[in-house]
Amino acid sequence: MTFIQKSWRGLLFVVVLLGLNSYLWWTATPVVPQPVESVIAQMLGGLILTSFFLVFLISTRQNWFVEWFGGMDRMYVYHRWLAILPLALILLHEELSEAIIEVLNVSSPILGDANDAGETAQTWFLALIGVALFAKYLKYEHWRFIHRLMIIPFIYGSFHAFYSSTYALFSGSALSIFMILVVAGGMASSAYMVFMYQWLAFHYRGKVTKITYPNAETMDIEITLKKPLRYQPGQFVFFKVFQRGIEDAPHPFSVSGSDNKKVYFTIKKLGDFTKQLHEKLQLSTSVSLTRAFGTMTLLHQGPKQVWIAGGIGLTPFLAHLRQPEPLHPNVTFYYSYRNADDAVGLDVIQAYADRHPNFTFVPHNTKEKGYISLKHIALEKGAEVFLCGPRVMVQSLVKQIKKQNPSQAIDYEAFTFMGTLLDDLLRYAKKILKLLVQ
Repeated sequence: MTFIQKSWRGLLFVVVLLGLNSYLWWTATPVVPQPVESVIAQMLGGLILTSFFLVFLISTRQNWFVEWFGGMDRMYVYHRWLAILPLALILLHEELSEAIIEVLNVSSPILGDANDAGETAQTWFLALIGVALFAKYLKYEHWRFIHRLMIIPFIYGSFHAFYSSTYALFSGSALSIFMILVVAGGMASSAYMVFMYQWLAFHYRGKVTKITYPNAETMDIEITLKKPLRYQPGQFVFFKVFQRGIEDAPHPFSVSGSDNKKVYFTIKKLGDFTKQLHEKLQLSTSVSLTRAFGTMTLLHQGPKQVWIAGGIGLTPFLAHLRQPEPLHPNVTFYYSYRNADDAVGLDVIQAYADRHPNFTFVPHNTKEKGYISLKHIALEKGAEVFLCGPRVMVQSLVKQIKKQNPSQAIDYEAFTFMGTLLDDLLRYAKKILKLLVQ
């Protein structure tokens, strides 16, 4: 329920857009009379294109859209399911498409026959979704390239819809205007991400001015920017490096502190890109950053707060502890790590706890105590919970906390672009199977 409460504006936007699509198709007048199956088939085609448009629009990461969905992690949950929705719609559309009474079937020297374009769009889409299911086994750069190919089925599907439809989609009717806006919006969003995003979205430029290594797996990077970064402690940015031998694709990292024009990142070696940073990043390397995203800003400032961090999920909280102004609420901070050598920032956290009586630090060494769970956490009545860490840990703790207290206020981040679609499907399949068995 909390998920919907935080993302209700985004959910409302999606529902209204999909509902408007259905209403306009259902009430429009076809060129020639059509059976109900034909109307539904073409309405489903419109829903497929509208879902694509929403997927592309979400990918642009516009500030207003991120806010509507209550944060980027929640926004990308909708992104994944909006990408899955066309699967069911395509199967239904294909089943009913034989009922469509053919009126128009235009051919293009590039896209071919309009009716055949529908089959091409379906083939491309199914193939790309199949690849996306196993994204966690791909390199991030390869995943980004494959993701951009989604524009191909969208183009073929749009050509198929407009030039084989039994509705006049260039007539200036409400339906035609809606569908033209959907296709134009999808094209524009995709073009922005492919050709303009990396030039327009990275407002902050600077150089690497200091690199330290707290342990073998973690590095601290100091970046001096040309202008101060506008951000709130607890947020993250997309980070792009301009150095030969290091992948140039932007990656998200939490800001672990900022001092006017200096910005700090604490980065753990977890994948190909972070490994490249550890092994190759040099001083004076040019970098660029996007504006800040994220909801771990603790803006609620309730009288009691519980912070829970796992591994490198510590960084948003470190940013708060490094602020010149002390925290006002009473905070209990649980930090879970594999062992003392793997932990980051223990000295910073403990020093803060020693200076401020309203801050209690509870380290959790999983090598000694096992994975952190609700039995290790004392939740006082009325305390707000803030969670950040590995996706599995966050999901498990949210489930445990909500089971104990469904009304518990929780704000969390377990943001990831890829590698979760198959996991999500399997997780929901298990839930459905469990309900069926019961």
